Amino acid sequence: MLNSKSLKKGSENLLINCANLSSSDKLLIISEDKKFQWYDNDVALYLYKEAKNFGIRSEFLNVGEPDNENKDQLKSIMSNFDCTIFFARMGDQDRFEKNFFKTKRVMSYIKNIKSLASSFACVNHLAMLEIKKIINDLIFNSHEIEITCPLGTKVHGTVNKNKLIEDNEVGVIRFPTVVNAPVLADNFTGEVCLSKYLTSTGSKVYKPDYLKLEDPIIVSFNKGKIEDFIGKSKQVSLVKNHYEYVSKGLYSVTTISFALLVNSCIPITDAKADIFTM
Repeated sequence: MLNSKSLKKGSENLLINCANLSSSDKLLIISEDKKFQWYDNDVALYLYKEAKNFGIRSEFLNVGEPDNENKDQLKSIMSNFDCTIFFARMGDQDRFEKNFFKTKRVMSYIKNIKSLASSFACVNHLAMLEIKKIINDLIFNSHEIEITCPLGTKVHGTVNKNKLIEDNEVGVIRFPTVVNAPVLADNFTGEVCLSKYLTSTGSKVYKPDYLKLEDPIIVSFNKGKIEDFIGKSKQVSLVKNHYEYVSKGLYSVTTISFALLVNSCIPITDAKADIFTM
């Protein structure tokens, strides 16, 4: 049975500590239909009721799965509210966009009512931002960074302090705070082992949006640009085909760089498209 105190604590953490809402604000809650099996509508409906209890003027909008269509209509709707909270993947699509949307956006990674009552959602958002800052400082103030993993990843390099993007990384507020600021990869070289799946990180929609890896492959890169894929020939061919489909077919990619996150390596394009996630 869910703890009602924890549910209220998680709701307050999202509405007050994260979104910084008050009774003078208008809130739009966008919920992706549960039939797409990403979000349960119960968590969005619960937050809607809690927002009302806080005296926040709130409205609820149910939406379908994300696509790559123009978002002018959504922008028009959102402009009537001080803040929009997304329990929907479409909220993650334009996370790099800062000029298109003029009001506050919060992207929730809480997918169901159980998660809202968990410590994942209840740890004070401001404390999580402090932890993120500590991690960012450790990375950005380092003399050299080396990333390894048991499968064979070995990456080394230095942070380009002239191109820090710590304070200007995304245009949405993430809840909970789970990702430190990315590091530009133009000073990094090495090999990354990819295993299990290649998946989209969500900013663009395409089908198929994943590729299962029967065997791990090695991605060799120099100063942030991929030079080669190493592994079983059949697997490498599938990866290259997927790469060509996603990068050239959808994004007109010309260069590839790596965003280095704690415990993960995510190659992305200069155009901010999503290619591979490990």
